[in-house]
Amino acid sequence: MKQVVTAAGMREYEGRLINEYGVDSLLLMERAALALAEEALKSIGGKKRALVVCGGGNNGGDGLAAARFLAESDVALTVLIAGDMAKASDACRKQVDIAEKMGIRISTDTKLLEEDYELCIDACLGTGLSREVTGNYAEAVKGMNALKARGCRIISADIPSGLSSDEGIGLGDTVYADKTVCFGAVKQGMLINKGREYCGELKIRPIGVLKELPGDSFLLEASDLKDFIPKRKRLGHKGTFGKILFITGSPDMPGAAILSAKAALSCGAGMVKVFGPLENRPVCITAVPEAMYRAADISDAKTLREELDWCDAVVAGCGLGKERAAGLLKSEAFRSFEGPVVLDADCLNALSDDKSYLEYRKKPGLFTVLTPHPAEYSRLFGTEGKLQSPEEVRSFAAEYGAVIAAKSATTIVSDGQKLWFNTCGNDGMATAGSGDVLAGIMGALLTVSEDKSRAAAGAVLLHACGGDKAAERLGRHGVTAAEIIKGAAQCLKETE
Repeated sequence: MKQVVTAAGMREYEGRLINEYGVDSLLLMERAALALAEEALKSIGGKKRALVVCGGGNNGGDGLAAARFLAESDVALTVLIAGDMAKASDACRKQVDIAEKMGIRISTDTKLLEEDYELCIDACLGTGLSREVTGNYAEAVKGMNALKARGCRIISADIPSGLSSDEGIGLGDTVYADKTVCFGAVKQGMLINKGREYCGELKIRPIGVLKELPGDSFLLEASDLKDFIPKRKRLGHKGTFGKILFITGSPDMPGAAILSAKAALSCGAGMVKVFGPLENRPVCITAVPEAMYRAADISDAKTLREELDWCDAVVAGCGLGKERAAGLLKSEAFRSFEGPVVLDADCLNALSDDKSYLEYRKKPGLFTVLTPHPAEYSRLFGTEGKLQSPEEVRSFAAEYGAVIAAKSATTIVSDGQKLWFNTCGNDGMATAGSGDVLAGIMGALLTVSEDKSRAAAGAVLLHACGGDKAAERLGRHGVTAAEIIKGAAQCLKETE
């Protein structure tokens, strides 16, 4: 996993490198510039026409230093200084002096943005930006976006100019990069809200000597999946790999029960039982013959308690119906269950009216996972109209003593302490039943993992990687919930 930092965290990291370890700031700039130049050359090759647009801060210094490396590779380039050099940082001034002595063309004429180039490097504004982009910088950003519209490839140094490194929003005019070469660590704003749209392809390049950065936020990547999946016990039996009770489905929505149960079985669960209405029994046992089925009403406390005594974990809410979900959450039998509980869909909608069940689950030793999509999250926590906020997810997780997997294009998972960001997956997964599949995968991993919080993050990652496998096979238009299950099973095979 790669760490994710805020602007303050990155300043702390660079400060430690310079002040505690004695790493010269110009050395850090040279390493960043070399990484930037290498990624630029990968994009365009040699002997191309390029423009490097620099501000007056250290981000501009990175761009100026990268211009030197590109010039050595026979790239025909010009540097445009968009910032006020009278207010420039010492490091930026130093890079201007070096570049001028090397004969690199440096200009302040913004009309350069009206010419044509194969490549433009955006090195105007860095992670310290905290106010709206104005003046020459705004003109430069507009010019770079116009270049992109004419077919020029835009590569941003560390972060697209104008993007808030913490909130993932554009502070006025903002560069739409084809690629962002991120130095040291991913900045939080690159992953949330519109950050990914502004950043384009994200390349993370190390620049320092410290492996551990400040904070406890992490980016999940497909290559991390093997670290989240517990090894199968070769001498295990079906009881070893977990017994999961699915309180899912309704007469109008049997598919939710089928998909969630099938996902759990395909992702390693030993035994699965669906607790649901009699009407669903024939279709469920036909579609998922590996699963057991207990036909009963949620209000049947005796039967419900028997099934809860049997299982190791519960997945509840998928296709259940809000009224039935509300009754379940108020049930003394259900409240007495002390194993892991995954709450999705209608259980989340019921919680938005009455959170007393979550208060009960705050008792030590109990583990609860909530998996809301954006609308469910908004209803549950009253955040309508607000931007996606990782700190808010962490705060709600701590307040309610639950792990929250806030589903979106970037899914944020938190146990109240750590944050995991998942950008794997694709838009083809925005399809009916996808959330039911995640709930089933979540149940499967929770029953076999000692670290339940990591298991929740791992389930999100496995679900996303399954969606990517499905898209590889069928194209994004052809992804269905059932194909995500097949993809997840394939991903698990590759971790064995």
